[in-house]
Amino acid sequence: MEHRTAAYSLLSGCGLEIGALNCPAVLDKAKCTVKYLDIHDMDVSKKLFCEVDPALFVKPDFIGDININPVSEITNEDFDFIILNHVLEHVANPIRVFLHVWPAINKNGLLVLSVPDKDYTFDKDRQLTKFEHLLADYYLEVNEAADDHYTDFLIAVHPETFQTKEAFLSAVRNVRNRNEHVHVWNSTTFKEHLLKIIDMFSIGTEIVLESAAAANKIEYFVVLRKI
Repeated sequence: MEHRTAAYSLLSGCGLEIGALNCPAVLDKAKCTVKYLDIHDMDVSKKLFCEVDPALFVKPDFIGDININPVSEITNEDFDFIILNHVLEHVANPIRVFLHVWPAINKNGLLVLSVPDKDYTFDKDRQLTKFEHLLADYYLEVNEAADDHYTDFLIAVHPETFQTKEAFLSAVRNVRNRNEHVHVWNSTTFKEHLLKIIDMFSIGTEIVLESAAAANKIEYFVVLRKI
């Protein structure tokens, strides 16, 4: 993950990482202080992700749903940088989430943003999310992902859960509680969608660093500077 190391070296000041769970960014503590925001407290996360070593979970400083509330409203703070790694694919309304995050970054601050590339993950057999779908969710003010998203996830990743009604219903509840992947991108389509959002909402930004999955074998990763 050399691209991430290069990006984190650009960060300084007071920052926020959203959805770190058990994989927080490794930052230079001499340059950075960081707080954490998640949708669940640590005890709930440990129960939902019982396969993860409980010692690895990061304790959130803030609990809130960025799909519903802006970051500034949840934290009552603004930040020199925000890290949003592998979060947007889990949320019901990615455009609104982006718009809830961006205002909490100080001018000249940085947003570190990444999503998994489906061609390198368990999503490889799923259909790509279309930009029109994201717009529809935004226009309809969607707050919760529909069950068909989770059904699609189960078809591709856990087809064995369709053997009985009970197994399927239990699996849907489980993946919903865990906020499994709702949206699916590759590096090309995510960058296209991101640039459309930036243009559509007249967001003042510049790309400082980016890395596509063809190079890093996992994700589309970008650092945006607020101008």
